[in-house]
Amino acid sequence: MRTSTGNCGRALTAAAAFALAGLAAGAVSPAAAQTDVLPATLSLEETKQCLLEERELRRQREELDARLPALTSEAEALERLRQQVEAAQARVFAASTPDPAARAEYEALRDRQYRDYDAYAERTQAYNADVTRYNEALAAYNARCASERYSEYNLRLAREQLGLR
Repeated sequence: MRTSTGNCGRALTAAAAFALAGLAAGAVSPAAAQTDVLPATLSLEETKQCLLEERELRRQREELDARLPALTSEAEALERLRQQVEAAQARVFAASTPDPAARAEYEALRDRQYRDYDAYAERTQAYNADVTRYNEALAAYNARCASERYSEYNLRLAREQLGLR
């Protein structure tokens, strides 16, 4: 006799915070409860595929989370550099007589700001592309796995065969 524990996991959302939920036992998905129609129970292979996808999503999420502090620090450093450039610019253009050393300092800071910003923009674009791919994979996972019913037996067997806890 096949039994069901309900949802394999809460619906994973692609919110800005990347809220990634673990497996949680529940009764029937809210949509199924409203219509009184239970979704079909996933096969062992489908259950294994969902567990593998969930593990991969967790890995991707951890990688994205690990990269974000560096981008945040870099943005803060760029802001500090912008302020330095503005201060140097004010010194150069507010002076009554030209100061070649101040002008050279300003130009060096400005050039560094441009280079640093370009590098930051490239890293940010790459990060955003990875977030987009993650969100697409998450949406696909949600469509295939998040609102499905899992046989307790298949879920236990799939975890065992995949070496998952």
